[in-house]
Amino acid sequence: MAVGFSNTNKPLNPRGQDASPKAFNRAKLFSGKALDFDGVNDYVDIGQNLGFINTGDFTYLANAKFDVLSGDECIMGQGSAGAGAAILALVNGNGFFRFAFYGDDLDWDEPVETGKWYSLAFTYNRTTKARAIYVNGQLAVSDVSTLTPNATSNNFVIGKVPYSATYADAQITGVKAFSTALTAAQVADLYNNPEKVVPTGVANTALKLFLPMQEGAGTYCINGADPLGDDKYNGAGSFDSATGWTLNTGTSITGGQLVIDGTQTASTSAYYNISSVASSLAMVQFTLSNVTAGQIQLAFFGASGTTTKWYTSSGTYTEYVEVQAGHNGNTGFIANADFVGNIDNLTLKVVNTGAISGATWTHGIGAPVAQTAVIDWNKETTGAGTTMLLPQGLTTGRDITGVNLFENVRKQGALNLDGNSWAEVHDNESLDFSSGMSLEAWVQIDDTDGNQHILGKWDYANSGREYLLYYNSASNYFAAMFGHGTSRQFASFPITATGQWFHFVGTTDGSTITPYVNGVAGTTAAQTTSLAASDIPVTIGMENTHAVSNSSTKGPIAQPRIYNRALTAAEVLQNYNSGKNTYK
Repeated sequence: MAVGFSNTNKPLNPRGQDASPKAFNRAKLFSGKALDFDGVNDYVDIGQNLGFINTGDFTYLANAKFDVLSGDECIMGQGSAGAGAAILALVNGNGFFRFAFYGDDLDWDEPVETGKWYSLAFTYNRTTKARAIYVNGQLAVSDVSTLTPNATSNNFVIGKVPYSATYADAQITGVKAFSTALTAAQVADLYNNPEKVVPTGVANTALKLFLPMQEGAGTYCINGADPLGDDKYNGAGSFDSATGWTLNTGTSITGGQLVIDGTQTASTSAYYNISSVASSLAMVQFTLSNVTAGQIQLAFFGASGTTTKWYTSSGTYTEYVEVQAGHNGNTGFIANADFVGNIDNLTLKVVNTGAISGATWTHGIGAPVAQTAVIDWNKETTGAGTTMLLPQGLTTGRDITGVNLFENVRKQGALNLDGNSWAEVHDNESLDFSSGMSLEAWVQIDDTDGNQHILGKWDYANSGREYLLYYNSASNYFAAMFGHGTSRQFASFPITATGQWFHFVGTTDGSTITPYVNGVAGTTAAQTTSLAASDIPVTIGMENTHAVSNSSTKGPIAQPRIYNRALTAAEVLQNYNSGKNTYK
């Protein structure tokens, strides 16, 4: 018998909770990053079997939205067609969520709806054989299994039954696997705090697989969980000895540095070999110092030959490349140069990935990106010619997508928007006004490409113009705009700098529009039309038409607020002063 369950007015996390006194509204976050599986032949293969789920407790988690339900729609799993030989999370042929051990299955007898996002968790305690399915942070159904699962066959796959050509027609994101059975409180913790990767009370090392599936390009899903077989070479991952290197003429290891004295040639280069590594993505971080002349060449051996990078100055660099057996039958990279200089602080890491077969990147609801700083994305091409989006300047404690895994990265209360993302609040009467009102937000202007719609109810293309805060990049001003149908009036305030936080406020008392930046009032404008009322939602970071190319915000937005009256100048200044220590 299923446990009682209700998801009324609880959109899939990530979401924003209305902090106003009435607290009627919640905002869904559209991250723009999910993988879309077509139900025909699409899947992700991580290239290995998750051994820990065959010997101990474990938890699967994912966000999923199903486009069509037809037969088994497998979200993830591994194993074969035999009693207890599979561990799968899926929707069964009757349209119910199933936690399957093959021959011993747990079903939640509430029909799954197509076109709707679900946050899912599947837990198993090997000692007690207790297992459970959680939906949107709440326990849906549980039982005690009759079989002990041992799914040693086939790789762990997403979007496909591992032992048959049966595929899911769905969007899936945020796949995780823990080597512990999360408690109900821990599952709820992750659901209610989507910025967390690991819940309170769980060791970081228990996270064995984390595929955010939000890279947005390329043919790999990058694993953000360091413990899953990732190797850092040369001991602790720093370049501290000759171990692993073949040193040739003109090279030596001195004081923890590879010293290149300018005498070596391509045929006598120093090279570093990695043995017994399957095809994967390598991350190489290193520092060049004492560069006095010429340039250094680093050549990475991959599946389709060598990717070569040249460097002509000192500095710290991060490179990514797909690796396979290469130099002298081993995987690795080669240092080849004709100058005097050193390589130091070197870390070589093979990052576990999931190879995407057919599935494509699409808009969806996914876990939030880092909330306290903008990730500066680069396009990099791997040795196999695959282009993916990767962040610049990774730092200690961050995963390969640049996100700090193990602390609350939303401590400033900001949504970090990448230009393809927005938050959306359903409409109700409390969001429509007939006379005075105010709009407020803290915003970091980082990218001046196109107008950036910050907060409002504004559908310009369909004459649904009610109210809006936005930044105009062409003329470098912030504006507060109010309208009715096709009519609109606005007041603007010049902005002379970017890359910093601004406190933006726009007020109207029904006759005068006043813009404020950092507590200071700008030039006012007359409002000659009444305010509108419409049934469109409030959006944060995007115009209602979702025209990403010309209206998206690229950067953090914090504390967006809507008032049903015009704030006074003193109130605006008070709000600015109360927040500037956090954001300025």
